[in-house]
Amino acid sequence: MPIPLIAWGLCALGTVTGTAIGALLRQPEINNLQAQVSALQIEVKRLNGLIDEQNRQINVLKLKYDTLQGMRSIEAAKAKNNLKGAVMYSYCLKKYLDLQTRYNSPGGSLNSEESQYRECFSSELNGIAPKGDEGKILRHYLRTYIRQKYAVQIDDLIECDLTSSLRRAGEAS
Repeated sequence: MPIPLIAWGLCALGTVTGTAIGALLRQPEINNLQAQVSALQIEVKRLNGLIDEQNRQINVLKLKYDTLQGMRSIEAAKAKNNLKGAVMYSYCLKKYLDLQTRYNSPGGSLNSEESQYRECFSSELNGIAPKGDEGKILRHYLRTYIRQKYAVQIDDLIECDLTSSLRRAGEAS
């Protein structure tokens, strides 16, 4: 026996009414969840800001440490009466500080050669340069790179003025 059309209509009306009532009953819970999501999004933004600031502070501290290591190496070369080595190392440090400051600045980028120099000199500064033939290749690369830029000054033993690079590194903090 076929079901009358009115029965189908009542079923449809009951389904729609039940769905509407269910949605209305759950609306406070939905509103509560939306408020929680908004609060969590705000908290995530705040925490990301804290992370960015801490990363900036870490980079500044690393740069200051690298500066101290570089100055120590320059003074050690001077103490050994290796003036040419001290002059070359001071130009290496100047270039490194300038590149590192530019790299750490917002939107700062380096080309591949500058990036490679920065990484090589950083490993040399921190005493993690490879030993043996690889270390010789690394030091040769650093010498070649810096001599391309400052050969005349190094040969004439013109001491590098690090004050502007040190000031920029200090301003990064």
